[in-house]
Amino acid sequence: MQRAMHIGISKILIVVLLVVGWLGGSIPPEKILASGAVQPEGRTAAVQVFGEDFESYAAGAVPANWVLPAAANGYAQVVDKTGFSGEKALKLVKHEDSSAFTEFMRVFPAQTQVFTVEYEFRLDTSTQKDLWADVDNTQPFPYGLGLIAYKTASSNMKSFQGGTLTELPDSKLVAGAWYSVRLEIDPAARSYDLYLDGRKLADSFTFRNETKSMLDRITFWFDAAAASGIAYIDDLRVYAGQLPQPEPLTVYEATYEWPAGGIYITSPSDPASFTLMGDHMEMGQISVVPAVYGLPFSSMLRAETVEYPPTTYDTQVVLPSLTRIEQGDTLVVRFYVRSEGGSGRTQALIEKNGNPYTKSLMQQVRVKEEWQLIQFSARSLESYEPGEAKFIFRLGYQPQILYFGGVEVRNYGQALKPEQFANYGIYQDKSIPAYEGAEADAAWRADAADRIEQYRKGALQVAVTDGDGAPLAQAQVEVRMTKHAFSFGTSINDDFLNGMAKDTADAARYRQEVERLFNTAVIENNMKGHRYGLAGKAEQVAKELDWLDDIGIKVRGHNLIWQEWKWSPPSFEAAKNNPALLRQTARDYVTDTATLFRGKVFEWDVINEPIDHHVMEDIVGAEEKYEWIRLAREADPDALVYINEFDILEEPINIHNWEEKQDKMAAILEEASQRGTPVDGLGLQNHFRENLTPPAQVYEIVDRYAQLVPFIKSTELDINIQDEEVQGRYMRDFMTVMFSHPQVDGILVWGFWDGMHYASNAPIFRKDWSLKPSGQAYMDLVFDQWWSDADGWTDASGAYETRGFLGEYEITVTVGNETRTVNVSLPAEGAAVAIQLNATPAP
Repeated sequence: MQRAMHIGISKILIVVLLVVGWLGGSIPPEKILASGAVQPEGRTAAVQVFGEDFESYAAGAVPANWVLPAAANGYAQVVDKTGFSGEKALKLVKHEDSSAFTEFMRVFPAQTQVFTVEYEFRLDTSTQKDLWADVDNTQPFPYGLGLIAYKTASSNMKSFQGGTLTELPDSKLVAGAWYSVRLEIDPAARSYDLYLDGRKLADSFTFRNETKSMLDRITFWFDAAAASGIAYIDDLRVYAGQLPQPEPLTVYEATYEWPAGGIYITSPSDPASFTLMGDHMEMGQISVVPAVYGLPFSSMLRAETVEYPPTTYDTQVVLPSLTRIEQGDTLVVRFYVRSEGGSGRTQALIEKNGNPYTKSLMQQVRVKEEWQLIQFSARSLESYEPGEAKFIFRLGYQPQILYFGGVEVRNYGQALKPEQFANYGIYQDKSIPAYEGAEADAAWRADAADRIEQYRKGALQVAVTDGDGAPLAQAQVEVRMTKHAFSFGTSINDDFLNGMAKDTADAARYRQEVERLFNTAVIENNMKGHRYGLAGKAEQVAKELDWLDDIGIKVRGHNLIWQEWKWSPPSFEAAKNNPALLRQTARDYVTDTATLFRGKVFEWDVINEPIDHHVMEDIVGAEEKYEWIRLAREADPDALVYINEFDILEEPINIHNWEEKQDKMAAILEEASQRGTPVDGLGLQNHFRENLTPPAQVYEIVDRYAQLVPFIKSTELDINIQDEEVQGRYMRDFMTVMFSHPQVDGILVWGFWDGMHYASNAPIFRKDWSLKPSGQAYMDLVFDQWWSDADGWTDASGAYETRGFLGEYEITVTVGNETRTVNVSLPAEGAAVAIQLNATPAP
């Protein structure tokens, strides 16, 4: 690991997808900027050369000059624009029975200089597969700039660059919603910028086909594998030159008047309309009481939770929807809330009134004694008839009394977007500490600092002698730390190391940061049972392990047994009806896999998440897991064996089983020892959301398990909250309290870059590679506060002594013109190094 702290992080080209628009009938050229208007520096004034809004066509008409390949089974026609009364749009359809590519193409005036494309698009509920788009000058399958796909599995965009397909984690789309797209295309430079709803997602992204320098057509197409597909396009414009930068959208705070156009979807400000519901509704009580003078409502809902229900949703109050909601509509809720007698908690939701309880909105609220005005917004994920959706306040967090007033839920259709309404956010109220112990003078901090000084440092003694073995006084000594003994690590993404994305600029930066920032790694997916056996994965993993070994990074094995069929080798599920065969199949897999990677990994997550996932134990017996532990240790005696689990340090969000789960984990560890198969370590996943465990409580929980196992490691740390300030503060505090416990031997973040993270919110880097507050906290701790460099001179006896953090060091001694450098490891018990020079002492 290189120190290299505080270096400037240059902006890297973001891997993103290209969405392109639909073109229709010609419109006379129109100057966009009036004479004398100021064009932003470096931008060429735009002149419209082509456009189509489809308003001139009758509903059902086929727009002129569109090409639909004869082999395809689909059509394009003008229809009324959903969500916009009186407007029209172009509907594109692929039939369900088609097994061919279905393409829609329109030629526009050829462009060789910088030009801009703008349009709106919407994807229908029934779209089953990806919708591809391209801009080019050839057909079929033009593949010019790149392409964009709407993937129903993740609702994210995808992009090609040089044949590499990459998903954009922060481009989540909702079917049924209209989105505006702008492409600023430079054919000469073969690059483009992409904006979605005014947000810049791609900056100078290179063409997929770098030979293109003239563009004159747009093609949208549904894949042959698509069972069906429906999309809509509207308000397309093509400009020669560039438009001014998009203006930011108007944002409506909760304190403003409601913007025009909203329709109530629940009874406005009527607390009597709430109904108490849930499997344990008897644990709650509600009543309507008069409001306090001065509030903008006359009555309010008093909601009391008298005891803990099993889950937060076992006791809740509900308002049914009264009007129709279309998929993609913007829904906004405002309400006042306060807690009686102290801090309270609730959760606001808009969800489907029945299975599968699809949640369009789900936001936590920390409630204080003073009245707060709250506002949330979201897109509806489905369409609902009156009564098919509901608004909810969850009450089952703790015994508490909450008051709600002025509750209003409005539907703004497609006229306004959710991001135009300021959201409250659980940590927005800075008058409430983000978590207990967040205060600068919190008592736990001094205790942690003392433990770090005691357990994480050692004494380093340097003795310098001359060629005759006599002490050399006044020898200059430089001590430089080169690597931590403590494991600071990350999960690594296979594509960015050795997959399709490995040749991109982002992948190069990704590999650079892995080498610079970490000394430990875990392969994110490809060593898991359900992945390793897939074509090419074994070779990919072998290359990754070789690369990590070359740069001096230790590897955790993750994992051997994860007890769900979908996460296991196919042979496990194939044997599920034969307990004896399943038992032997799993045993053989543990032995064979641990043997295969012997010497390649220094520890294994032998069992992953056994408390919640135990389908194999249900068949072969719970005691079988201890045999897996024994076999793993037998196959690789040098690798430590771990059990890895979630929701041990982090409190479950909606289920009150935290203490029960902690007890179950303690029982597993105790039984493993009693059976003669003790585990070496407990892996704690630490996927935090708003459940930020107080640092002092983190220490208490860790200390409990430290009595049962030698080592504890934070194996999958991420802090998935949007408030970067709180995220950074908790990153610093969590790392500090974990580092202070003598039996914690590592902290691994589960991803470090927002551009490649399951939640698009990794703790260190934003998508443009700028450092987040949490990243700054990581850098400050790992490479500054917990990093030891020292300089000094030997005393009369030729000795120099310092204390440093445990790890690897370079020690350089200089006398006159003679210099010698040695490497030394500093363990907890300290180290002494003797360095001999040929120099003679000064007279």
